[in-house]
Amino acid sequence: MSNPIAQTQQFLVLLGLNYAEPGMMIPIESSYYHIAGIKELVGKGEEDKQLSTDQYRKLEFFFKALVEQGYLQELGNGWYTISLSGFKHLAEIENDASKSLLCFVAMSFDETERETYTHGIKPAIEATGYESYRVDEQHLGQEQTINDAMMAAIKKCGFMITDFTKQRPNVYFEAGYGLGRGLKVIYTCHVEHFAETHFDTNNYPHIIYTSAEELRLKLIAKIEAWIKD
Repeated sequence: MSNPIAQTQQFLVLLGLNYAEPGMMIPIESSYYHIAGIKELVGKGEEDKQLSTDQYRKLEFFFKALVEQGYLQELGNGWYTISLSGFKHLAEIENDASKSLLCFVAMSFDETERETYTHGIKPAIEATGYESYRVDEQHLGQEQTINDAMMAAIKKCGFMITDFTKQRPNVYFEAGYGLGRGLKVIYTCHVEHFAETHFDTNNYPHIIYTSAEELRLKLIAKIEAWIKD
């Protein structure tokens, strides 16, 4: 994603998912470390322990741009908060999923499926100009449950990828919730697990794969043909 206008909107969506309550204070620098997706927008350096000058300038650009648009309020000393106009704009994105560049990923969080995500699903999403959102990668507030975060994220995503490998119940729930909201849902499953999928979903077209690389290529083709039509 190289369009700075699209990137700035995506930055606001990521902030909204993590600072969803009015008046919550957002620290500019720690947002880089605590919010999944921001590193991809700002750029990952060789060392993630400390922001480079270039990374900080990019991070500052997004905050300043959102202040200029009226979506953020600058509080001083590197702190910001989402303004009323910002929440209004986020609601507009929520009501029109086509404006969102986020893709919600529902899948098994088992470590054995890590490669499927990091080498298959995530790079396919990014190669087509979108950003992936997995709820387990987020920094949740003390009062926010994982279910709250999941439903809030799906509301702000443009489409979903649901991988049914290992038959996790949460994947079925999230796919159904997304469908109920009118989102386009891409179904995937490893060939060794497809026979175990439930009857209420296996009638939908699935991307069946044997490797993360095969999944990556098939997802890119599917997103380009179906999501970006």
